[in-house]
Amino acid sequence: MRTAAIAAADSAVNFTNFTRVFIVFPNPGSCGWAGLGTLGCGTLSSADGSFQASTSWLLAT
Repeated sequence: MRTAAIAAADSAVNFTNFTRVFIVFPNPGSCGWAGLGTLGCGTLSSADGSFQASTSWLLAT
């Protein structure tokens, strides 16, 4: 999901300028949690190059 979200926004966002990625997605109907996040930063990739960021997934209600 994170890779697809970065790819979808890549043409409008220079991800190398950010250290946090927030992904908000609709409830698929079977999701039993409200969100998830990483501790610390990891190496992610975009068309602009590699960057260090933490990620949070937030369930839209």
